[in-house]
Amino acid sequence: MTTPGLWIDRECLGHWIAPEDIARYQNIQVARVHIEIQVKNVSEKLLQFIVDERDRDREIHHGLKPGDEEYAELLENYRRIGREALEFAMKVYNRFIDFARVEKCQYWLSNRGFDENSINQNNIKFDARVESKNGEWVRWTPPWVDQMIVILDGMPGQRVERYIHPEDWRTAQEYLVRGYNTNSTREFLSTALRIANLGYLRSAVVEATAALERSIDAFCESPDATKFVGLPVSERTNIQSLKNQFEHLGFRNTLHFLLPLVLPESLMPAKLLESCQQLVQIRNNVVHQGQRSLDQRQIINLIEKVREACRLLQEITGYKSRSGPPAS
Repeated sequence: MTTPGLWIDRECLGHWIAPEDIARYQNIQVARVHIEIQVKNVSEKLLQFIVDERDRDREIHHGLKPGDEEYAELLENYRRIGREALEFAMKVYNRFIDFARVEKCQYWLSNRGFDENSINQNNIKFDARVESKNGEWVRWTPPWVDQMIVILDGMPGQRVERYIHPEDWRTAQEYLVRGYNTNSTREFLSTALRIANLGYLRSAVVEATAALERSIDAFCESPDATKFVGLPVSERTNIQSLKNQFEHLGFRNTLHFLLPLVLPESLMPAKLLESCQQLVQIRNNVVHQGQRSLDQRQIINLIEKVREACRLLQEITGYKSRSGPPAS
């Protein structure tokens, strides 16, 4: 796919301005941009099918009908191109936003995240259109069904930790009444997930790594010795001396060598530690080698793994090293 054009015209303005008055403004607010994408190697048959399906969301088919020969194949190709086109348009939009945010310091701007479950909604919101062979612009309606996944509290095996449950209201009350500071580790992680979903992957990696380092530091400073009672490691290692080891080895070596030695599988699965090590390596590549290209799905998945590792570390950390009330 190529992008022959990104432009701003009067339709993009946040409020109406008479053409003769535009030159008098220095800070014209823009509410949208136009992006034109050219999709290559589309057959004549598929192009005609796309135009004929312009009202498919109303169950109106101007050409082939469901059940006709070739309909299913053409529909699947339209679906594939629809996903690729929107994802590409989002990348183009985000590059333009990056220019304004970074080069012009318009720091209030933020990227848009691509969501496969909202393709249809976004095409409607963006007034997406496709040009037919005769130059007419018709509605772009690739066959995607938007999804919203809702998990209700109380369903067996479906409890989601990040939702607010009835027993969480007491903790929320303590935050409001006692004025607790937010837990710095959880704040780092929440920020990391938010900006990762917006496309700021390098910053998200740095935030998540900071959360992991904070959790490891807190654990080494004040491990909960009661969690190690009866475990072989408690007989071979002085758990209370981990702080000295952490300061001697440093963050990376502690993650790679010390924690795998002192934390059995029952307290910290090896797979979680591997995910943490992978994220830290990506962080080092970003900071020290200038790596720019990152995979959004991979980064979000790794942050979720780090989030789980930090939760497990908090469970074996003495309360005095935590911020805010203990996690419920």
